[in-house]
Amino acid sequence: MNLETTKEIKIEKLIELKKEENRRERERNKNNKLGDKQNELEKILGETKERLKKEVYNEKQLETEIQKAYEKYKDKPHFIVESNKYGDLRQIVKRIKKTVECKKKDQKEDHRQMEIIYLVY
Repeated sequence: MNLETTKEIKIEKLIELKKEENRRERERNKNNKLGDKQNELEKILGETKERLKKEVYNEKQLETEIQKAYEKYKDKPHFIVESNKYGDLRQIVKRIKKTVECKKKDQKEDHRQMEIIYLVY
């Protein structure tokens, strides 16, 4: 067996080894970044949900809409995390405000209907 290797072969093998190390490092960093951004996405959507709760929106509907938004953006959280660059978070909040019922409006309408009924009788 010939165990002697030339300098060129050694350099070639070291270069291949370094390329593989770099590829694995990039893959590991990519997975870590995605996980970090998904955690940040959960945090941002949670804060948005709390803010909308304070505006007296229906909690159950709000929870389902926030969950839908999370499912839609969990693989591409940068659209929400980098909200100064992309308008997706504003669009989500706008859509939620349109679709989710507000408790205040319902209470006011109920009160008006009760007044009308009271005045009629």
